[in-house]
Amino acid sequence: MKKKIKIFLKRVFRKSAKDKNMFHGYLKSINTIVDVGAHLGSFSVYLNSYYSIKKCLLIEPIPELCDKMRDTFKNDDGFIIINKLVMGDSNDYTLHINEQQSTSSVLDFKDIPELSEINISKRCDMNFISTTLDEVCRENEIESIDLLKIDVQGAEINVLEGGLSILHKTKFIYIELSFKQLYFGSCVFMDVYDFLYKNGFILVDIYNGFKGKNEELLQSDALFKNITFDKNTKL
Repeated sequence: MKKKIKIFLKRVFRKSAKDKNMFHGYLKSINTIVDVGAHLGSFSVYLNSYYSIKKCLLIEPIPELCDKMRDTFKNDDGFIIINKLVMGDSNDYTLHINEQQSTSSVLDFKDIPELSEINISKRCDMNFISTTLDEVCRENEIESIDLLKIDVQGAEINVLEGGLSILHKTKFIYIELSFKQLYFGSCVFMDVYDFLYKNGFILVDIYNGFKGKNEELLQSDALFKNITFDKNTKL
């Protein structure tokens, strides 16, 4: 597991030689993280190597990935694995689990040339009754969040809409965004940008980037800062 995590960090988190902490300059400390679409928990492992994280919710709908995370974090009491599907409401959803599990989504892939080099074949479907971000935070007594990470393959707006209460008490959001639709009905960069801007967040940085075979930038990770956080937490 440690070897896999090391490979993941090398490939995904392209750190500068000057400073290996990708959030240096933005977050001096991180006490609470909520990771929606945690996959194997590698993101939180990475952050825990720089910050003394006291509480981390790792939310992942795929059971076998949750089992692997329970093994990874078995000695970390503050890291809580939650096997649930987070959306904008509590309703019936079907999760399409793909052979490349990190691409699994409640949405179907579009048949477009940009995805020709990705294994988008489906392994199986799994039915869920979804929950919301606000509900998960209430259940786990999360009153404020230092960093909210969202990686849900096109359903980002759905997750955000179900977390309006906790968003106002969230300092930063790190979120994967697409510049064009890769899934049917998925949101794109400007959808998320407009939503977050209207709720008090500004875009402060962009990281990584996934390109198609013609070098077109298709996806990237973005960091948003809540400029009303101090006022909201005093309410």
